[in-house]
Amino acid sequence: MFFIEDNDFLTDEHKEVIELTQRSEGISYFYQRSFEPLFYKDLTHTLLCHILFYRPEQKDAMGVRSYYNSDYAKVFEDMLFTFCNRNQITCTEVIRGAINLTYNNGQEKCFPHVDYHEYHKQLIIYLNDPQDKEAHTVIMDKDTPLGINGSDGILFPPEKHELARIVPEKYKGVCFENLPHYQHYPKFGDRIVCVFTFK
Repeated sequence: MFFIEDNDFLTDEHKEVIELTQRSEGISYFYQRSFEPLFYKDLTHTLLCHILFYRPEQKDAMGVRSYYNSDYAKVFEDMLFTFCNRNQITCTEVIRGAINLTYNNGQEKCFPHVDYHEYHKQLIIYLNDPQDKEAHTVIMDKDTPLGINGSDGILFPPEKHELARIVPEKYKGVCFENLPHYQHYPKFGDRIVCVFTFK
């Protein structure tokens, strides 16, 4: 399994920007419901999201020239490139970049999913120290069924599919290939991450 965890790749400038995003005047979030109602049935999975980059299909559909959607996009993109350079990872295209803020939305965790249909890598940068240290990211093996629909909501695959369980820590970066993964929602407080999908 391709998996890199790095706790010391961010520059002082990067950390200053991350601190700014934690202030009320720093960044705007937008309320989102899960875009997978087939898997969630009647469960309500919500989060707050700040889109840094348009996805390629959004950019084409909207007819925009730049793929940047935020004043913060370039500095967060630099965090991605810094991580990749430091860890000798090739990045030729950024497919998605967003800052996600999750909280206790009444659900324990989201369903196992992959973020893009083609081969890609994922970088998660933890932007805060969640009060709930159990708000893990869990990486599963390639044979994990995605978003299983059960009569009582979501059924999760057995633990035998679990490859890694990541404890959220501020300034940590974790990179892995396009494997199924999911997160535990915080039971209290919030969890803020920057998520990149790239080739």
